Amino acid sequence: MSRVSENSSHQSVGHSLSKAKSKLEDLQVKGSNLKNVQKPSDDPIGSTDVLLLRSRLADSDQYMKNAHMAKTSLEYTENAVSDIFDLLLRAKEIAVAQSSSIFTQESRINIAEEVKQIRSQLMSIANKRLGNRYIFSGHKSLDPAFNKEGKYQGDDGKTQIEVGKDFFVPTNLTGKEVFFVKTNSEKKFTPLKDQPLNNLPTLESEQSRELASMEENADESIPKSNDVSVFEVLENMYNALVTDNPKIIQTLLSDLDSFQEHVVRMRTKIGSLSNSIQYSEFNTDKDKVLNESQRSQIEDSDVAELFGSIQKQQSIMDATYKSSYGLLNRNLLQFIK
Repeated sequence: MSRVSENSSHQSVGHSLSKAKSKLEDLQVKGSNLKNVQKPSDDPIGSTDVLLLRSRLADSDQYMKNAHMAKTSLEYTENAVSDIFDLLLRAKEIAVAQSSSIFTQESRINIAEEVKQIRSQLMSIANKRLGNRYIFSGHKSLDPAFNKEGKYQGDDGKTQIEVGKDFFVPTNLTGKEVFFVKTNSEKKFTPLKDQPLNNLPTLESEQSRELASMEENADESIPKSNDVSVFEVLENMYNALVTDNPKIIQTLLSDLDSFQEHVVRMRTKIGSLSNSIQYSEFNTDKDKVLNESQRSQIEDSDVAELFGSIQKQQSIMDATYKSSYGLLNRNLLQFIK
């Protein structure tokens, strides 16, 4: 019969206590942060899945931020387009009224000032900024979209933002899209090409008669379906008013109608983009909930089970201490017996 040495007993007891303490310490750490996976060795496959899910959750957060940024830009653009429509509506009302022959040259010259102000307001909208970025300049967003003469200085660049996995949406409209339209005008009336808009001719002046004569002889043709800016149309309307020419105003009515329809299409386009972003936000939020649920199942601890395990391990520790006390605290007489 082999004899168990005192040293062997000490080592066995020490190993049991160390193992019990290690398990209890691990459970206590899990209880402090309620994480079931503390290190990769706890669950190698689960740890890999958790890292992947965390990456997806981070992407979802960024997609939501991008969507918010895109919606802000589109809402700002939509407000600008709405203001454009209101100004064009007022210009159309003026054109309809002044195309009649019942008004005098004096009244038309007076109303021409309002047309000039409408053009100035449209120019202000065309060069509107969001922060330090001109919203209608395309990729040249640090430069004004139009100069004082109404010439477009931007480009056709679209700012694309990823609002979902591999789903990009444009967040801007260019000035060429919004302020130009194809018209079927046969003549371009520009007798005041060299005349500043703020210098109105006086009634029955020699200059006024000369301008009217220039209009009668004007036959500058432009190709059909030509791209014309709203600033050109309003300038032509202004010229027709100050020269008391209702026929030219009548020809501009179709152009104003075309611009109004064009602006409505632009608002519809913005609305469809906003709906796409909203749908992407819904999908991203749904994916985020699913990924968070899956991550929680792998990484988070079951609170009831965890604290039950802690109490169980604490009982094991107490039992180990008691059994060790009885084994290690024996005196010499007990060994002699």
